[in-house]
Amino acid sequence: MTSIWIAALMTVGTAMPDSGTIAFISGEEQSKRIVTVYDFASRQCHTVGTGSHNGPPVWSPDGSRIAFTALVNDRYGVAVVNADGTEPRVLPIDQDVVDDPPRWSADGTRIACSILLGTMPPRFGIAVWNLETNAVERWGGETYPSLRAPVWMPSVGLLMAVDVESQQDATAKTLFALRDEAEKSGVLIALAWFPDKTLMEPALVTASEALPLLYLAKVPSERSAEWNLQPDIKGRQIAFESDMGGDREIYVLGKRGVVNVTNHPAADWTPRWSPDGKYLAFESFRNGRRGVYLSLVETARITPVAVSESWDCWSPDWSPDGKWIAFVSNREGKPSIHVCQPEDGDSELVPTASWALAPAWRPKGK
Repeated sequence: MTSIWIAALMTVGTAMPDSGTIAFISGEEQSKRIVTVYDFASRQCHTVGTGSHNGPPVWSPDGSRIAFTALVNDRYGVAVVNADGTEPRVLPIDQDVVDDPPRWSADGTRIACSILLGTMPPRFGIAVWNLETNAVERWGGETYPSLRAPVWMPSVGLLMAVDVESQQDATAKTLFALRDEAEKSGVLIALAWFPDKTLMEPALVTASEALPLLYLAKVPSERSAEWNLQPDIKGRQIAFESDMGGDREIYVLGKRGVVNVTNHPAADWTPRWSPDGKYLAFESFRNGRRGVYLSLVETARITPVAVSESWDCWSPDWSPDGKWIAFVSNREGKPSIHVCQPEDGDSELVPTASWALAPAWRPKGK
């Protein structure tokens, strides 16, 4: 594995962590983009990716491994490497993988990803890779002709809170079966899509079942489209993007039902939960350019974090202790990673040799 070491290019100020690690995509040309890690303690970074066309990195829950999409041996699939880039593995199936980020199960033993099932019309499915047995299963049953962008629910708490017994329709009966299977094997949320429609809706997915997620909140989803499903760290609430109010907003499904937590005429998207589940960092054009903001979920109070009239800021991600936010900005004339403390606003550049995209903090304890 080839490593490129980059010395710090600037004097580090107070707005820079003294420990922790960020993984990101490095490279201007898509065909040469490679997953890279930056260590704040040593102020150095090195490549860890494999193949080419590397997609956004996703850390395993214990921070020991990184999963990402990549072109390996002329096939686009999911790759997994150790945090130092050693022991690369590739998803053992012949189908092409869609470039949605792969997602880890809470125990770090399985990875869910989107696969291409057909092109006329386009159809997608969900594959679950068991890293311990190297076996791959297709999840979701036959309810939907197309499922993609899966994300593991950290727990089944939200499902178990639903009073299935008091509901008598056919969907409730399916939910009862899905809930039972979820307890045994886990549950995903994914985007369900019909080729003859322009809308996507969130769905709960197990190995053999799929059910509309918004059914739980009694919210009709036939007239809107949803994207970017993000459960909080405990699986008690789910953030997602939707145009159900007429423009692109971020909603949260939780104990209060479905709540709009951004509520602005400008487009709001890319929600990212704080570790304590109180805040969502997100992107918005509400200042005329793309910027990073915070929403206090309980009150929907919005605070700007990285906003400018002269450059764009995007792709926020939280440090595991919630004290820092990493994001991408073109302030220096190319996409680069910056870090800041949410209440401060002053940011510091993370020195890299090329374009730097899609930052992801290594989980706590690593």
